[in-house]
Amino acid sequence: MKTDETPDIIEIIDDDIDVFGDRGANTTIHDTGGPRWVGPTAAVALIAIIGYGIATSASTSSVPKVAPAPSTTIAVPTTTLPAPTTTDVPEPVVPFYAASPPREFSIEYADIQSPDANYYGPGIYQLWATKDATAATGSWFSLETYPATVSNVFAVDAYRTQPDQMSIAISHLPGGQTSAQFAPNGTSTVTMTSFGLADPDVIRLAQSIDVVRSHVQFTDRAELADYRLLSTVHPWVALQGNPAEQVAYSDRNDAFGGFAIVVSPRSASTTGGSTLDRQTALRFFLNGAAEFDVDGHIATAGEVIGQPGVAMATWIASDHIVTVTGMRPITDLIGIALTVHPVSAEQWAGMQFQATRHSADNNFGNYEQTPFVPISFGTDANSDPWKVEVGIATFGDQRQVSWQWPAGGFSTRIDDTPKITTVVQDGRTYVLADLPRAVAPTAQLQILREGLEPVLVPFTDTDPSFDRTFSAYAFSEPVTYTAQIVYADGALIAAWPSA
Repeated sequence: MKTDETPDIIEIIDDDIDVFGDRGANTTIHDTGGPRWVGPTAAVALIAIIGYGIATSASTSSVPKVAPAPSTTIAVPTTTLPAPTTTDVPEPVVPFYAASPPREFSIEYADIQSPDANYYGPGIYQLWATKDATAATGSWFSLETYPATVSNVFAVDAYRTQPDQMSIAISHLPGGQTSAQFAPNGTSTVTMTSFGLADPDVIRLAQSIDVVRSHVQFTDRAELADYRLLSTVHPWVALQGNPAEQVAYSDRNDAFGGFAIVVSPRSASTTGGSTLDRQTALRFFLNGAAEFDVDGHIATAGEVIGQPGVAMATWIASDHIVTVTGMRPITDLIGIALTVHPVSAEQWAGMQFQATRHSADNNFGNYEQTPFVPISFGTDANSDPWKVEVGIATFGDQRQVSWQWPAGGFSTRIDDTPKITTVVQDGRTYVLADLPRAVAPTAQLQILREGLEPVLVPFTDTDPSFDRTFSAYAFSEPVTYTAQIVYADGALIAAWPSA
């Protein structure tokens, strides 16, 4: 698309050329930014998958009908059959557990299996910290690496920088931490989470990191002068262990408001189960950590760093670990965790029976996705074309904006406020905005990039039945930037970053 330029403003405009003739199929696209640790979202993903399955498989909200009894009477045999031989039922690898949450929750999944030592996938973890540091004090950084044949950087609410031709995506997390994603070579991708480091320090540290044959190397050891290596055990391994039992509950009032219980045998100290590794993980992995008592066991709850809105409660009971995870406030999750308790084999069988019946109270309806509609397109500084499409996904009374571009996509929850979300995927930055009609019938998305001309992008009305309009822009320049939704007269409606 060719655009007209002025000295102050580059404006994205429509023309009569159908550049969207090759629009992709109508499919829901989520975070396709490459492999992630399974652990950080395992329990929450379990809830989401189960909820989706219920929504798409349930065709009615009525109670299953029972077949009538046959009218024929079968005579009782007069011969006596030998009593069946009994066999011992093997003990489960961990005790059975259940919760007694408020009435709006019901069980949707219950299963137990042998723990998988490779549950969290391949990768390296290191935690470096100054003396007496914690999640929100002092200075520390952690490194997570995973194999990747090509760069798999995907960061939300981020900007991109490119020192020495290495692309780095930097995000500032709600708890004050900073996340940096980068690919130091062609065989691995690194996520570095830190606290107490300014962005230039983060960038300089990232430049000194290399991964060679599954080993992290620092080309400039001076960067480690004030730090010591505290742990090489990933926090999810230390706090949750390798899951054996998984139980999920859904909330009939909120398709995404459920929670999951994971029970794992405690690993040997040499494989991530040491008390020191667990204490270290509790210090650096949870924001707002609070201790409480669960049936005589000391539990800790907090918000998972790097997973906004996801809370975890965890405790050790004898030879196993119990973890409760959900997208809920910490206080709510603690209240639920206080009801978690062991149950008998008979009660467990009843829970599994309930799960197979998928309570009618939790039939949220079918998951529906509108066709994707193009809203913005252009050519970036590398002369590569880009386009962004949008659709609305509905699951019961929950709705999301589904954003899609050729390399991937992202979804954002719909509410009554104007929203700006940014995504860095590999070498490109995407700025996405949706505006409720009740806030403003017309407006523009303004992107101010350091050292470049401002960009104004109009909002597109894709469907009169939607209660909002949409705007998007993409660029490849590795620069810091801000974004605003503004009225025609320049008055501010919303801004990114918000603070």
